[in-house]
Amino acid sequence: MIGIVKIASALLLMAALPVTAFAEAAPTPAMGVASGDYVLDAGDRIRLSLYGDDSFKGEFAVSDNGTVSLPLIGTQPAGGMTVSAFRAAIEAKLADGYYRDPRLSAEVVNFRPFYILGEVNKPGQYPYVTGMTLGQAVAIAEGYTIAARKGTIAIRRAKAQAEVKVSANPAMPIGPGDTVRVLERIF
Repeated sequence: MIGIVKIASALLLMAALPVTAFAEAAPTPAMGVASGDYVLDAGDRIRLSLYGDDSFKGEFAVSDNGTVSLPLIGTQPAGGMTVSAFRAAIEAKLADGYYRDPRLSAEVVNFRPFYILGEVNKPGQYPYVTGMTLGQAVAIAEGYTIAARKGTIAIRRAKAQAEVKVSANPAMPIGPGDTVRVLERIF
């Protein structure tokens, strides 16, 4: 019952946040998770399936150094590649002496986590889900603390060099690998 009260409180707090534009923290290409344009990186898990050959089928993790270890063709680069580009590269490798006309399907099954820090009740690393918003991220972290500055956050997009401060819009998209820092208000 206490957990439900905390979630309801977090949702009420988020509903009171201002809705503004986010020029500085616009969605990144990594947020197009439903398409083949998602950029792979360490921590992602991808499912591959070769049409007509069940032995080349399974889920594979992108390692810390950005590679994926695959049957027959060994370790292949994946970090920094879109899902479509990775699939095409693997098809080309399979066509080079292994299969006549390989048709491979590729989809991300687990995305790298996002991070929420600062003035939330449970800061930390959380699994990313497709379509994640700032409001959902704060709810997952069990809401704002009493000292939170609810009008502004700092965010560092995955692979960005620095964080930027932006208006805290609950509808703002959060991408895999992003770090959100909820700032402390000045009393």
